[in-house]
Amino acid sequence: MSKSKVFTIKHYVDSSYYYQIKTSEPTLKPTVIVMGAMKRNFRLLADIVNNVEGVRFIICKGKLPLDGYFKQSDDIQLFGFVSEDELRNLMCKSDISLNIMDDTVGSNVITTSMAMGLAIIVSDVGSIRDYCDNSNAIFCKNDINSFKTAIEVLMQKKTLQSMKVASLLKSKQFSFEQFNDVVKKMMDC
Repeated sequence: MSKSKVFTIKHYVDSSYYYQIKTSEPTLKPTVIVMGAMKRNFRLLADIVNNVEGVRFIICKGKLPLDGYFKQSDDIQLFGFVSEDELRNLMCKSDISLNIMDDTVGSNVITTSMAMGLAIIVSDVGSIRDYCDNSNAIFCKNDINSFKTAIEVLMQKKTLQSMKVASLLKSKQFSFEQFNDVVKKMMDC
C-alpha cells in the first residue's frame, strides 16, 4: 500500500501575534467587524448594516470607495487601509466577525478572527466549513434575512460568549505549528 501524496494545506494563523487580548463581557451593543475585500458582497453588506439595529459596525474597507454605501451613524465606523497592529486593535474591540463572501478566499480573515476570540457569521460558500463549524459560526445564505437573523441570535450574550470561546479553541487547529507539522509530513513522503 502506497502513501498518499495528496495533502490539504489550509490557511494558518500566527497565534503568537493574533490572540485574545481582552476578556471582558460584551457590552449591550455587540461590535461587529467586517474585514477583507476579495470576493465580498458589499451591496448586501450595505443592506445589512443600514437595516440592523442594536450593534456597532467596524468596516475595514481598505482602499475601496465604499463610503457612499453606508448611512451616517454613530454605530458605523469606516476605516481605510490599516496596519496589522491597528487591525488587531480593532479586532480586540469587536465581538463578531461578519463575512459576506461569494467564495472562500477570505480564510485568513476567518482564522485570525477565531484566534482573536470572535464569533463568526459567514456565507455558507466554498470550503468555509473546513475552517468553521456550528460551535463557533453561523452559516448564512447570501440574503439579508439570513444575516439579520444570525446577528439577532448573537445579540444573546450567552450564545455570543459560547461561540467566542469555541472560536478560540477551534483556532488552535490552524496554528502555525500545525501548519509546520503538515509540511513536515509532506516532505517525508
